[in-house]
Amino acid sequence: MKKGKGVIIWLLKCFVAGIVAVAILSVFSLFYYNHGIRKTSETGATDYSWENQFHSVGYEGFAWGINDANGYNNAYTLDKEDIDILLMGSSHMNAYNVPQKCSVSYLLNYLMQTSGMGYGVYNIGMEGHTFFMCSDNLEDALEAYSPQKYVIMETRSVKLSIESMEEVLTGTRKRTPAFDSGLIYYMQKVPYFCLLHRQIRDMCDLNDASLAENDNDTATKADNSNSGDTLVNIDSVYNTQLNRYMEKLAKEASGYKVKLLVFYMPNICINDDGTVGTVGNPQDIAEFASACRNYGIEFLDMSGIFLENYRQNYELPFGFSNTEAGKGHLNRRGHELVANALFDKIMEIEGK
Repeated sequence: MKKGKGVIIWLLKCFVAGIVAVAILSVFSLFYYNHGIRKTSETGATDYSWENQFHSVGYEGFAWGINDANGYNNAYTLDKEDIDILLMGSSHMNAYNVPQKCSVSYLLNYLMQTSGMGYGVYNIGMEGHTFFMCSDNLEDALEAYSPQKYVIMETRSVKLSIESMEEVLTGTRKRTPAFDSGLIYYMQKVPYFCLLHRQIRDMCDLNDASLAENDNDTATKADNSNSGDTLVNIDSVYNTQLNRYMEKLAKEASGYKVKLLVFYMPNICINDDGTVGTVGNPQDIAEFASACRNYGIEFLDMSGIFLENYRQNYELPFGFSNTEAGKGHLNRRGHELVANALFDKIMEIEGK
């Protein structure tokens, strides 16, 4: 009996110690990694948004902020009728890794206000939302937020998957679940469990899909061994699908009387001699840009801007003091470069 009682007491001590340890780690995680809890989007503008208001990050960059009532990272309030530009994108536009007043949306809004244009920018960037997800949600986003002038979409890839394009074209893409009910939902309320989940994903290389994208993610290495005729056929099928895809996006934007602007952010590679380059294939970029032009979609390629900034200032658009240089999310300088380029592009479109 004494032995059994001793085991029970020991187990209780372990349980209490575990609870205390998780509590202490959760307090730390609350400031180190507090992305929060996803909730299914009621509007369909994104697959999900954030349930929590406060967010903070210390594992990649250092930042904290307050989400708006819709669950998006906006540092200012903007009435629906004041939305002129709707910004859609991935975790780069969600911008949890930089202070709120250093994000693309905030900086672009600031430039619009101080330039006298007066266009209000509303950001619905959300982690994990690739170009395909944003494309699929475009019509719902336009219906929900009714921008008056522009809808801006980020893409990390210009060589798109034929299968993913088909899912968007046929409306068969499966939305990413938010896990806003059940056991997983309640586990997310413990900050340390969220950090632990993130660390496991990092160890298994299961990062944010929008970060894993690159320009050659859909190209098959077997293509090089095919005959010339086969390559021509593959290119023909791809170009046809790409044009169908862009036509769909253009029609949806036109239906809401807004101009669609797509901007491309390539991955950066650091060479052994200290120079930098971009991963993007020039031919793929040209084909993507051509498909955009065919349907009146404005296209902005950040490749040259990123490289020129490095040549002049030796600054990389990705990476932080606590992460690998040139990898991961946009840093402060990256957000500034994108915001300035988008502003210049809109000024060019409007002839100003």
